[in-house]
Amino acid sequence: MKYTFLFFLAPEIIEPTKKVKALRLLAVKVGCHLRWNLMAMEKGVPTPVLQALLILLLQICVPNVIDNIHNPDLEVTTLTELGLFVVHLFHRWCVRSVVRDSFPSKPVKQGFTALPGQVDPQVVMAQATDEIIRKFKDELPASINFLENCLHTLELESRCAAMPTSECFGLPNEDFDGQLLWSNSTKVTSQEMISQICFDLGALYFFKGDYRKSYEKFRICKQLQNELKNPVYCVVDVDRLKGYLTSCSSLLGVLTDTNIPNLFERAELTRRNAYQGMVEVFIEDNLKQELDMAYRNNVQEELLKKGLTDLYSHIYLCNAVRTAMEGKTTVLPILDILKTADSNTTAFVIQIFSYAMKGSSVLQRSNLKSFIWNLVELLPQKISFSQQLKSSDLANYFNEVELSELSLEDTDLNGSYLLDVGMEDPVAMTSYPSTRESSYNMSDIEGQLLAVYEPKLIKDILVELYENRRLNAMQIISLNDRWKVPKELKQILDSTMEKLKEFDRIYLYVLIAKARHCMELKIFERARHILLVAEPILTNTSYVAAKHVKWQMLLAELSQYTFNPESCVDLSVHDLTTQSKQCLTIIRLGQDIIPSVEVVEHCCAFLCNIGEWHYLSDLHNTGDGFIELSRLLALFVCELQTKKNIRKQARDLWETVLGIYQPGNTKRPKSAHESAVRRDQQCGILPVNLFESFIQRIKEPTVLSVLISLFSKLFSILKDDVTSEISTEYVSLWPTAIGMAVASVAMVEETLKLLLAHSLQVDPMQPSWLRTQADIYFAHGQFATAIKYYLEAGVVATDFFTCPVPRTVYDDLILRKMIKCCSYLQCHTQVAVLCQYLDEVDYNTAFKALQERNIYDAMDAYYCCIWDVSILEFLVHLHTRKGETDKRQTALRALSQMDLNSNNPDPIQRRAVHVRKTKFLRAMAKQFLG
Repeated sequence: MKYTFLFFLAPEIIEPTKKVKALRLLAVKVGCHLRWNLMAMEKGVPTPVLQALLILLLQICVPNVIDNIHNPDLEVTTLTELGLFVVHLFHRWCVRSVVRDSFPSKPVKQGFTALPGQVDPQVVMAQATDEIIRKFKDELPASINFLENCLHTLELESRCAAMPTSECFGLPNEDFDGQLLWSNSTKVTSQEMISQICFDLGALYFFKGDYRKSYEKFRICKQLQNELKNPVYCVVDVDRLKGYLTSCSSLLGVLTDTNIPNLFERAELTRRNAYQGMVEVFIEDNLKQELDMAYRNNVQEELLKKGLTDLYSHIYLCNAVRTAMEGKTTVLPILDILKTADSNTTAFVIQIFSYAMKGSSVLQRSNLKSFIWNLVELLPQKISFSQQLKSSDLANYFNEVELSELSLEDTDLNGSYLLDVGMEDPVAMTSYPSTRESSYNMSDIEGQLLAVYEPKLIKDILVELYENRRLNAMQIISLNDRWKVPKELKQILDSTMEKLKEFDRIYLYVLIAKARHCMELKIFERARHILLVAEPILTNTSYVAAKHVKWQMLLAELSQYTFNPESCVDLSVHDLTTQSKQCLTIIRLGQDIIPSVEVVEHCCAFLCNIGEWHYLSDLHNTGDGFIELSRLLALFVCELQTKKNIRKQARDLWETVLGIYQPGNTKRPKSAHESAVRRDQQCGILPVNLFESFIQRIKEPTVLSVLISLFSKLFSILKDDVTSEISTEYVSLWPTAIGMAVASVAMVEETLKLLLAHSLQVDPMQPSWLRTQADIYFAHGQFATAIKYYLEAGVVATDFFTCPVPRTVYDDLILRKMIKCCSYLQCHTQVAVLCQYLDEVDYNTAFKALQERNIYDAMDAYYCCIWDVSILEFLVHLHTRKGETDKRQTALRALSQMDLNSNNPDPIQRRAVHVRKTKFLRAMAKQFLG
């Protein structure tokens, strides 16, 4: 078994049979099919096998060169086009193998343990790989010399190379060994060859620390990559190339592109040059937005730590302007700086605002003007910010009306427009959108209509536009594309034109549209106020329209309660419950006038959130998807308490959700009537998008846990993989098979991720949800993130491990997943420690982990967390055998602790275990959770 692969490495020893020759030729054809892409071949083929393949290719194409393949005197000019390709390919692989060996690799998956007397094939393969890499390192100068000569020859002579294709190798039969047709090879241009060689040599020089040579190779590679069109051979990782170039330019202090330097390179240069010019770079980036905000914040923190106060304040203000352009900044932190700032700082703020205004988009300018307006209103008058603003270039971006408003002395009055949100302090609400939209020109009447939200002012402006300026309904309605009226109300407004004057119709349209806009901005009080004005106008004209307006008011109230229950001072839960039940009763009775799908969705979600299980469970035969789903959830929750008929309810809910994910069930219903007939068709009760919208409105923990459990089970069944098993509550209640077709695993997985993200936003301290989130990441092989969530689940369940972790959080299954995560992260000492946490200590895994060579954790620093005497004795033996005296002493100290004496009473032994468990888990939490 030890020499099973040597028929590749030394084929001259034993004459291969025709079957072996055919199989070897097939391997060469596979390489041709991959276009000799070493990046792809290295991922799936072990190093000894890949060496055998390339040596076989050399034997076929250039048999006279193979003995001198590492000869430094090998001349490139003596090689044919075919020989040039295969020899350069071999030397490229030698260089790449040396570079790849310097990177940490994933541990080899343990297939089985070899029996005594047998040789472990994995060990043999690892030894062969080490021997090959060692030889390549010895012969590395010859490979570098050949590739450099290749570059020189290709640049001077513009030679092409001939890449073997599968058509070049005829299949052998009983009579002859196959024909070689080199005329079928593919021509590879010199540009492709140079680009590919430069990338690999650049990576090698970077690995050796010769950054100047590395930079030159990468620069040539990037230049040629921009010129290559549809390459047949060259494959370069563009992101890695960009990263190499950035690193080299940062280390050498040069720009990657002398003609058009990017802002990141300039910022890195200024960091090395005592931050000189950093402010100018950040001001320019406010418009170009090439630098990530995380990078800008890191620079800001660096300046604070180094005590560069003045520069820190300037960079902080630049970052504030950048985020203000995105509409994200709150005013309050900037106020603290400007209240104590001198005139130079104020002038600097106005300067960066002016520069940002020059090249900003309409939306960015709107955000900046709103931000500036809030500053003027909230800064004390003694700062004279508005006076400095009016005397600067920034004043050019405000019209006369706006400038006159900026000069008002009564800033408290100007801030009063925020009081309708229910806050006493306007400063606390500056992150909310203002009722004044400063991107519009307030000097014209259209801009005023877009900016105001007071019904009386809206009506006066509409009179001016409609009667004096003769604008028709379509012109007024299309002033703002954000004005959206619910479809049911729009149809009624269009159909009652005879009964309703055109002006009243326009007025109602604008009122309802502005109310909906306020609901999108989460200014619910104002939306309700506007709808209260619209309702009496419609009452005498259209009972149906007035009814829909009332439902829109209910929608605003439910949205406000869901968003922030504490802000609903004038709303009682009892009234909202009564109105929601009345709304669902209309659907149940099948009346002609029914609420919209959106209103029904909010009503059902609200009743689920307040726990109206008995009412919801009695809503039979409504035909509405939201009501039916709520009924099934209510029945399930009720049965959880009694546990009499829980499996039937679980099966009904399971089949209903499966129906939603049938192929083709993605169409949104146009109305509640269409939604009502969906159950009679061969499709789900809801389309997927509406179902996902509904579950994001649920905040009741039990319902969220039920849905997470259902989707976790469904995901595990669809993946059909042992590693995809997800631990959740109620997992044993669901069926173990799927009785119908499901659209795709990806769609179910997307819903599960969305559901988990929403649930953790509702309650980030729920251990079972955190554990499920960790299982999802584990199933996708994201082990670092998975271990983070496993530890977070333990932290929240025990208040940072102040008490033992419950078995419901860390059972053997979860602990083994944590062990696997640490193993893939090559934290093998942590693996050994975690093996003690199992019900039965896994000595086999622990001993294997401690014998690993590549370990990326604190190693002997964890020995004090080991309480199992057998593991400690193994460590003493291991370090003694390796001659590691210091680590041996550390293991001996841990072993000699008095509380580990097996003769101690049980309470002392339990306390010793608890202390070590707590210490280790806290250390891991600090490592992975920061």
